[in-house]
Amino acid sequence: MKIAIFGSSGFAREVADLCHDIGYTDMVLVDGSNDADTVAGLKVLDDSHISTLASSGYDFVIAIGSPQIRRKIASQYPDLNFPNLIHPTVSFGRGQRERLEASRGNIFCAGCRLSNTIDIGDFCTFNMNVLIGHDVEIQNYVSVMSTTVISGNVTIGDNVYIGSGALITNGKLHKKLTIEKDAFIGIGSVVLRRIREGHKVFGNPAKKI
Repeated sequence: MKIAIFGSSGFAREVADLCHDIGYTDMVLVDGSNDADTVAGLKVLDDSHISTLASSGYDFVIAIGSPQIRRKIASQYPDLNFPNLIHPTVSFGRGQRERLEASRGNIFCAGCRLSNTIDIGDFCTFNMNVLIGHDVEIQNYVSVMSTTVISGNVTIGDNVYIGSGALITNGKLHKKLTIEKDAFIGIGSVVLRRIREGHKVFGNPAKKI
């Protein structure tokens, strides 16, 4: 199995570990801004190699934390094969893994726990030990950093970034707690109520900054 990883940062190296754990034996990094020949033992290529990699049967993954940059790359290369990457230690509620088959380009790092009746869009990242409760909707290009807890009945819009250790409290079945698109939630924040589009929040309870 072969995969090309967009990015060469620490997160890209973490994703390379994930790829190794699920059976990829041939891995390269794609980053035109990095002049190094190798990073952590992986060859670094620029964007000019993408078509050759695709024609050679490589899968692709965008290992970049920024939702906006992931969206830009995915839009630039819509025809590449972006599978969901799921670490073997990720656990799912009944029927939940099958619900992911309609999505693409998502990354689930080690230790994530997903309950059931969760809908996830495309090109989201879930770093290590993220917990997601029941009846959650996560749209596209969402970044969820390590040890975040998303309780049940929550809706998260496109391009949201959630810092490590955040806690999103639960909404109600017929009135979900909503985090609107382009919001930014700071590290360790506790979200108790709706976060409006584009707002940056921090603290316990989370407040606009």
